[in-house]
Amino acid sequence: MPRRPSKRFTLFTDCETIISPNVCVIKDGKPAFLTVDEILRISVENTVALLKKELEIRLRELQEHWHLSSLEQISSRRKIYERIEKAETWEQVLKEIGTGLRPYKRLLKREVTQDDLVKLTEIKIKRISKYNSFKADEEIKRIDQICNRSNTI
Repeated sequence: MPRRPSKRFTLFTDCETIISPNVCVIKDGKPAFLTVDEILRISVENTVALLKKELEIRLRELQEHWHLSSLEQISSRRKIYERIEKAETWEQVLKEIGTGLRPYKRLLKREVTQDDLVKLTEIKIKRISKYNSFKADEEIKRIDQICNRSNTI
């Protein structure tokens, strides 16, 4: 038979002490007393805001990747690189690439920048091949699907 605690034992414990769950925190540079519910609500709001920012950053990264992949695809399929064979200066090379892309600007989601033109000059020959063109198609479709899903969130 288990033993019961003696009455003297319960006299010296804090079993019946009420603990206030209010916490003092610094809010807007001043001390504030908040309940656990308020702290939880604020923490959830902050977490949601951070996650939203992370998703927005990821979406911008995906959109940039889509743009560059599309430029590479257009450049290789339309053989825009052939236009630069006769260019004698760096400025002429960039101008020829820009001129070659002009008819396809409507296919893009943002304007073509000087940096985009420079990146197109850095494409390796391997990435101009038909095999890589197919891979680029698949990558663009994959990015479109991800971006479309994130826009519905």
